Amino acid sequence: MSNYLFVAGNKQQVDKIKSCFQEIYGAVQTELSFHEVSDETAVLVVERKNSDNESSIFLHESGHGLFFRGQALDHDTSSMILGAKGFFDFQNKFADYQRPSEIADFEGSFVLARWDESNFSIQTDLYSMYRLLFFSNDELIIASDSLVIVTECMKILGIERKLNHDVALIKAWNASGLPNCPFTPELIVKDVFTSQVGCSVHGNWTEYGLKAEKIQRNVLNLFSSQKQDYVEVLSDCVKRMYSSIKFATEAFSPVIEFGLSGGIDSRVLLALCLKSQSIMDKLIINTNTSATRINDYNVVSSLSEKYSFEFNNSELRKEKLSQFAPNRRLVKNRLGFWKLASLGTYDSFYMTPHFYVHPCIMHMSGVGAEPVKQAMDTSRIDNLARSQHPLVRERVREKLAETVSDMGISPESGHAMKFFHMSYKASYHLGFKIAQSSMLLRPYVQKSIFSLGISENNPFRGKPNQGPTALHDMMILLNPELASLPYDSEKKNISSEYASQRLKELGGPIELDELPAPLIFGSIEDVNNGPAQCFLNMVNDFKWEDDIEQRVQLANVVMHNFEHKVPNDLKEIYSSCYEKTLENLENPKIELAAAGAMAARFIVFDLFD
Repeated sequence: MSNYLFVAGNKQQVDKIKSCFQEIYGAVQTELSFHEVSDETAVLVVERKNSDNESSIFLHESGHGLFFRGQALDHDTSSMILGAKGFFDFQNKFADYQRPSEIADFEGSFVLARWDESNFSIQTDLYSMYRLLFFSNDELIIASDSLVIVTECMKILGIERKLNHDVALIKAWNASGLPNCPFTPELIVKDVFTSQVGCSVHGNWTEYGLKAEKIQRNVLNLFSSQKQDYVEVLSDCVKRMYSSIKFATEAFSPVIEFGLSGGIDSRVLLALCLKSQSIMDKLIINTNTSATRINDYNVVSSLSEKYSFEFNNSELRKEKLSQFAPNRRLVKNRLGFWKLASLGTYDSFYMTPHFYVHPCIMHMSGVGAEPVKQAMDTSRIDNLARSQHPLVRERVREKLAETVSDMGISPESGHAMKFFHMSYKASYHLGFKIAQSSMLLRPYVQKSIFSLGISENNPFRGKPNQGPTALHDMMILLNPELASLPYDSEKKNISSEYASQRLKELGGPIELDELPAPLIFGSIEDVNNGPAQCFLNMVNDFKWEDDIEQRVQLANVVMHNFEHKVPNDLKEIYSSCYEKTLENLENPKIELAAAGAMAARFIVFDLFD
């Protein structure tokens, strides 16, 4: 996503990277933060800063250091944390989180690095939406959310960028979708890793060098609720979902763009918003007007009449967003920005048109509800990639089995692919918009939701997504009348009688006005968005030509790299993917996001020596 660079370790090596970023890529002083931990060790942070803070590195009187980017929500302390200054203030109140060893299992979207005179750690949010890619040796650790930036630092230090042959075999899978994300902590550049759900990097530094290791916790234990009662877990989900919206609106005054459909996922969010007029006042509600989605439109129209809210009001939208117009920065080189943000990590070819200097506009959607709807992938690992080249099929199954085993999940378990999707596919897919804004409003993306989905006490576990679901139960607790109004499909409908009876069984309506007021640490001005200019300078030569159709340009790169950069021993294995890629690029009916995803498999070979 190209939002940050964090380097720590041997002072000479760290300083060399700093100097090169200044001399080669024009990094200005406001983008650089440098701190000497000792005579031998130092820390460098490169990021775009919006606030008046002189440094991105915060130091406590105790000697503990901190780098934080993004925003976090801690339900245990009812804390909303905004930016590095916010986390610094949070640490002063909750001193345990100064220690590098104390893992911060917080929701949100952030990267967090901490250190003292002998130890350090670096981690991301609970769902790893904020990417953490890293390389380490016995002298330093290089961490970023961009593989392009990590490999450029390796180049500066004269570290050979080698192809990870196993990962390259997986990327030869001739399909978009599942293969768009990593299948393993290993990335296509050898010795560069991604840190995913339940994973953090810890280490120590001494005068003799640096030692870093990736710590992977048991994800099943991490996401298993300590509460056994279904209603208790369900209530906890609802309260945390409401808190994620309410805390954000109380921490600052955002405009929330909310995509409302005729389905159940977004209706639960509507039920939450209707609990607070202050939240409703901040919403811009939109729905699809396509002829193929007429059911959605009709349902939303009916809901708007009943609950007195406007939708698809372009004038209202223009009025609410106008106050933030100066806050939006257009991305001039969208292809280069995609390369920085996604190359070698997330293949989907989404072009970011702009980013927000301060993330005052939030996009809320119902993504992440799949565990509760029992709609997650239940396929078996040994059935994947059946039509692929034998070596591709073998490596896909082998690496996926290793990945879920490291997470504490049996590869033979019916939950194996659920946990893989949550830890890898979902985190990369949900997180790609952080390139635009780190303030993602994803109320379903929380620990208790996944816990509810896999709980043995969930009466809807394993049942097909027809008739009542746990999502209906949530809505019945919030607004039984809304729960029983028609949906976009009859199979989702429940009767008012069912809703009334179910409300009694669930113990009556939920009370949200009893929730504690949030503790707000930091301000929205402390949340930095967008890439540093020196990062954008790295990809000046990778941009669209105005006089050549974009699909043709991508096809030319694919053909060139297949001929000159794909190793000879992989050409036959990649031939099917190559032919499919060119076929997709020639077909205008296939969106560029999908066609370009397969082209990314070939563009990535630009990263190697």
